[in-house]
Amino acid sequence: MQSLGFHIAHIVYTNYESALNGTGLKVGAKYRVAQPKLRPATYEVTEYVPNRRFTWVQKFAGGAMIADHRVVPGEGATKVELSFASKGLLANIAGNLFSGMIRNYVATKARSLKKRCDNLAEEAAHARSLSSESA
Repeated sequence: MQSLGFHIAHIVYTNYESALNGTGLKVGAKYRVAQPKLRPATYEVTEYVPNRRFTWVQKFAGGAMIADHRVVPGEGATKVELSFASKGLLANIAGNLFSGMIRNYVATKARSLKKRCDNLAEEAAHARSLSSESA
């Protein structure tokens, strides 16, 4: 489970983000996020619960864009919840104008994360089977 929090931050945004202050995933960490058709944006982690959730916010004149990432452990599976919200007049206008694109980006990130987590689970299962065969 420890690596899953890392994977949310670093796989959901594969090829789209870079750490700006090298502090790791914690409150105050800043990331530059570049996505197709949008200008690069700086997001700051405002909430972090290790291995459970983090929220990061892009602030600008007229509002903020808020992305929330949650890991919900379950029996035999882990659920990941991704959400995106806007706050403030200009952010709400931009959010409405780009809502389809935002939904598409969140869905793409969720699929990427699921694929990566499925691959990690397969690798772990394979490693366990090799280990039990050699024992």
